[in-house]
Amino acid sequence: VEDDYLEIWNLVFMQYEKAADGSLTPLPRPSIDTGMGLERITQVKQGFTNNYDTDLFTPAMDVVQELLRHSDEERKANYVGYRVIADHVRAATFVIADGVRPGNDGAEYVLRMVIRRAARFGRDMGFSQPFMAHVAGAYIQHMGEAYPELIAQMEHIKRTLTQEEERFSRTLDNALVQLERVLEDATDKQIPGHVAFDLYATHGLPLEITRDLAEERGFTVDEAGYLVAKAEHALASGS
Repeated sequence: VEDDYLEIWNLVFMQYEKAADGSLTPLPRPSIDTGMGLERITQVKQGFTNNYDTDLFTPAMDVVQELLRHSDEERKANYVGYRVIADHVRAATFVIADGVRPGNDGAEYVLRMVIRRAARFGRDMGFSQPFMAHVAGAYIQHMGEAYPELIAQMEHIKRTLTQEEERFSRTLDNALVQLERVLEDATDKQIPGHVAFDLYATHGLPLEITRDLAEERGFTVDEAGYLVAKAEHALASGS
């Protein structure tokens, strides 16, 4: 018997809400979650062992390869960047279609973060101009029939992605200079939380990107301290 298994179905019976004291309150609508999402169904039906080899993602990665004029070998060597861009641009495409704009809090911050993280990987792979609108176009083309809001919001999606890429590009060079100084001054291989927050609040570098870049250099980020600094900033600014 083979030791490798792929879980495709995991029944979770949701019947109660459990309180901190251990008491159980029946849910108004008990349900069963199978975990059998679109990606997993597609992966199994198409016979792959990961989501990124399915046709949910390959058209977008084909666009990235075409734009960069990468060989198949170069694409394989940069597979992490390809996957990050494909995943993040897909998420951003749908979120923008739902009416969210890049911003500093909640869903708006998440959108800004995924766009900027994809932009950073794209830059590392050779992009010098905005590219995400082209990648989003692959999703709109291949998924627009099932999700007509993508077609209806196509120009808005592409414009929002490009504007955020351009905004981030203007700040990234300076942010990276500041991060380099921080890494030179960091003790115990850790970036203090308040410094990481300043990199975002002042220089537009989201925590997730700071963490990525720090880990590549063997550093960590005091994320608990980051949250404290963020809360203090919100209190001081009244936001």
